[in-house]
Amino acid sequence: MNKKKHKIFIHKFDIPKKSLPDSVNEDIYKIVKNTFNYKRKNNYEINVIFTSNDYIKTLNLKYLNRNYPTDVLCFPYKVNKTIQADIFVSVDKAKEQSVKYSLSLKQELLFLVLHGILHLLGYKDDTDRERKKCGQN
Repeated sequence: MNKKKHKIFIHKFDIPKKSLPDSVNEDIYKIVKNTFNYKRKNNYEINVIFTSNDYIKTLNLKYLNRNYPTDVLCFPYKVNKTIQADIFVSVDKAKEQSVKYSLSLKQELLFLVLHGILHLLGYKDDTDRERKKCGQN
């Protein structure tokens, strides 16, 4: 029998200890599980790492040659039978965007985690056409 592997780890790196809203971890677990279940992906190991603008800018420059902070970066390591990936989320960017879009910080953080998961599942958002396709699936 094929054993399902579901692992979700949540980390904080380079951010203050109390910088995340209460219960955000529980909601992240739900979003990750529900999204992978919906897409019929049974095996995954996901690290969600909440970090600062400074650190995500370093990653963005190193791996994508973009010298600015971004809101979310996704690094898949294996996308075969078991999806393994790190999803980095800038808490600083999430705070900025939550004000801009009139959302709570928790809502914006959850949106960014989902955004990273969709990238893992093959969705792209580099063009208007790709963004439209994302919204229709």
